Amino acid sequence: MSTKKIAFPGTVEGINGELVGHFGHSPTFCTIEYDENNKDVISIEVIKNAPHEQGGCMTPVMLLKNNGVTEVVVGGIGHRPLMGFIQVGIDPYRGIQGTIKQNFEAFKQNQLQKLSQGTCQH
Repeated sequence: MSTKKIAFPGTVEGINGELVGHFGHSPTFCTIEYDENNKDVISIEVIKNAPHEQGGCMTPVMLLKNNGVTEVVVGGIGHRPLMGFIQVGIDPYRGIQGTIKQNFEAFKQNQLQKLSQGTCQH
């Protein structure tokens, strides 16, 4: 079994919430662990984000790394946390406007672009 664990910056609604456009200011991260071979969802979890001020942009990167995340789908992200994800081995992808569930479906169908530079406009 080959599994992936994908994180999505979101709101308290979990998988039915909207993808948050500013990665570092997201109140939570919804993680979805799934079997890459048969596309079955193994687990869905909502992780509370640390306040943006505590440790800066790398705090959520390490939070997700320490929770076993292998990919992250973002609406917007600055250069520093993006490079942090790449450095710790988490592959970042640009999400689409919509719910986390819609972004997860797009990810499974290889419709999301892998990121190599920051997209945050804030």
